[in-house]
Amino acid sequence: MLKRESKTEIIRKAVIESILDGKYKSGEVLPSVEQLARNFNVSKNTVALALANLNENGIIEISHGKYTRITGKLAKPHIMIYSPAPYNLETAPFWGEFYLGIKEVLEQYPEFTYKLYTTVQLFATEYVPDLLPERIDGFLILGQDNPKELNPLLEKLPRSCPIVSVFENDQHLERNVMGAMPDYHPAMSDLARHFRDAGVKRCAYIGYMGSSDPRHIDREKFRIFEKAMGESGIEVSPELIVECLPNIASGAVAVQELMARNHKIPDAIFLTTDNLGPGAAKALRDMGLRVPDDILLAGCDNLPIGAFTYPALTTIDLNRKEQGRYAMEQLIGAIHTGAVIRSRKFPTTLIVRESTVRE
Repeated sequence: MLKRESKTEIIRKAVIESILDGKYKSGEVLPSVEQLARNFNVSKNTVALALANLNENGIIEISHGKYTRITGKLAKPHIMIYSPAPYNLETAPFWGEFYLGIKEVLEQYPEFTYKLYTTVQLFATEYVPDLLPERIDGFLILGQDNPKELNPLLEKLPRSCPIVSVFENDQHLERNVMGAMPDYHPAMSDLARHFRDAGVKRCAYIGYMGSSDPRHIDREKFRIFEKAMGESGIEVSPELIVECLPNIASGAVAVQELMARNHKIPDAIFLTTDNLGPGAAKALRDMGLRVPDDILLAGCDNLPIGAFTYPALTTIDLNRKEQGRYAMEQLIGAIHTGAVIRSRKFPTTLIVRESTVRE
């Protein structure tokens, strides 16, 4: 059952629309409560409650007994950045690089306001978004892969609002979404040749595989990995594939599971994220296996933790900062000129470190 909007909410939205349409401009004084009540054919108390909410959100300034003035909050175009991550993205090892690129572009456009919104902030109830910002001129999705959560948000956006994504495709979304994504082909091909030259015949694959949707970015990563290894004559059989969550402890457990189901030790292990590296490396040491002398170990994402894993982890750099920059540049261009947002894949790069180099 659809929830009916209260009269207070209808008045609140009507005042906001009048501001956005230019009927009331920044610095101007709103009509009196009595006049607004007559205009909307509601009680003065209903108008007062609506204005109190607008005052609380900084859209108007109420000086009791004197005036109600429009602030400049809605005067600038606003970009909404949405991420499911419930933590500070600026310090997040993976998402932080994307966000840094996004912010670098925004700093060049002081005429825009922006804010990062997370799932915790927007969803009071599962899959039911709470009130969105009063003004949204552009919407950036940073790594959301849950259409059940994202589609209700997209439904609330104006159809004219441009949308761009970073590090995800538009699987099962009700709006067409373009953006920036990594192209794993170059680095995976280089890794396969690197393994082949080191004598690798069998390679294991450990890590997060995402949803069951074949279009999910982690499923695509696996397909590219499997194809590249096959072209270099390296076996990746089903018993060499272990799915797990992308954290340190899971890396250790997954290696233990891999060895328990294989009588013959693989020549190399690929980890879908560097976060798995310390746990995987320790589990191998505990089994008496030396990296890289007995088995090669490589990761992905070029996270700081990989460089401090022992031995330092060979990895794949995703060009995350540039992906963030591109997505925001596309979004601002769409807001300014109505330009069509175009998807772009960013080539990945193999970074070879001690974990795959034998002396």
